[in-house]
Amino acid sequence: MTKLKFLLMFVLLTTFSCALISISQTDYLETDQDVQIVNENSENVILSEVAPEIKYTYYDNGKVKTEVPYVDGVIHGLVKFYDNAGHLTEYPVVNGKRHGTAYIYNEDGQILSKVNFADNKIV
Repeated sequence: MTKLKFLLMFVLLTTFSCALISISQTDYLETDQDVQIVNENSENVILSEVAPEIKYTYYDNGKVKTEVPYVDGVIHGLVKFYDNAGHLTEYPVVNGKRHGTAYIYNEDGQILSKVNFADNKIV
């Protein structure tokens, strides 16, 4: 199980770092009108009491690659990454730090794996 957590952490860190590097000035901000207050999958961690600005990046085919929420310029909310096949990886970030349960889903929406974070560390 420790190897699985390490592998998942490596994938999440690598994916997150690459996604942030790939965000360019040609990408644009969209405001999410629905307020995300609680991530049901993360033991009721309050993510945001205000509607965050969501930064989207896209694949060349037009599909969404990342959804990264910002509140006051800091990543805060449920971060989502989609691979080319549409598999979803998501995790809650509170004030720039991963906090809560990260999930990786298959194409049918079933959970493939999960890992818990507290203050940006695997627990």
